[in-house]
Amino acid sequence: MLAIREDMTHIGKVTPKPTPPGLRGVVQHTTIALPHSTPLEVIAVYAPNHPNNELVIDDLINYIQIHTAKATQTGHKVLLLGDFNSCFDELTGSTVANRRLMQTIRDLQYDHAGYSMDREPTFIGARTNSRLDEILLYPKPTHPGQEETLAEVTSDHALLVATTNHRTMEWIPTQAAPTEPAEWQPRFITPMKKDQLQQYKQRCETEVLIPAIQLR
Repeated sequence: MLAIREDMTHIGKVTPKPTPPGLRGVVQHTTIALPHSTPLEVIAVYAPNHPNNELVIDDLINYIQIHTAKATQTGHKVLLLGDFNSCFDELTGSTVANRRLMQTIRDLQYDHAGYSMDREPTFIGARTNSRLDEILLYPKPTHPGQEETLAEVTSDHALLVATTNHRTMEWIPTQAAPTEPAEWQPRFITPMKKDQLQQYKQRCETEVLIPAIQLR
């Protein structure tokens, strides 16, 4: 599920991409294009960790490689996030295929979306506590100022929340609409008094008749 602020949907363009049949339930891809800003490819991932996941992981790796290369060509940014069943920093994971997926993502020069904090576990299971959920950005972010927190939910995964500023994503925030419209001040032509109008008429007649007399 992708939640986007309502005002962004009005001013920008949100385009979901079709999911390949072999990756349904594994990938969800959406492009967000805001005015005067770098388009953002949002790729949400669930990397399965069952024993026979090699083929699915191979397809997922291929998908990420293709769209990372397209982003390089077009100048788009990629926000890659989700449950990888593997840890980005330590390269630990549920299966060999999961670890290979994360190594590929690292080789593609993805990095954390700018945040810096202790590696708290997002998966809290009966056998192990591990950081399996990641929010990664391509190309690597150049501006600091991001934050990450964990929100408690009734699940075996903690909800990972990252706040990324506009500069990192190269977004230009839109100007907020004024809460109150500027007061309109009507301007009217000042009416002329009767004697002023008579003087103006006489002056016009004089300026028009003098050239006519000279032409005779």
